[in-house]
Amino acid sequence: MGEKPETTESQPLAEYLNQGLPAIVKLGADWCPPCRQMKPILKELAKELKGKVIVLDLDIEKHRDLAEQYGISSIPTTLFYNSKGKLKKKVVGFIGKDQILNILKTP
Repeated sequence: MGEKPETTESQPLAEYLNQGLPAIVKLGADWCPPCRQMKPILKELAKELKGKVIVLDLDIEKHRDLAEQYGISSIPTTLFYNSKGKLKKKVVGFIGKDQILNILKTP
């Protein structure tokens, strides 16, 4: 993916999830302090896990449809998908790098 984990309107979430890789999708907003704290963590993970895990940092202001689809009422909310594109875990609130890596290791 690159160092800037962000989707664009031209590549919807489903396209990322159909690439056969596990995925981390954080839904947040620029005005949310814990969301901003997670940004550098996600950028670092995107770089470290490039080609192994898809890392996306989505702004709910730009992706309201996803917020509605997943019933997001608090941010940040981080969604973890397996390599088949199936949601395996949903975490509400700030989550650190070690916690993210532990969730990725859990089948």
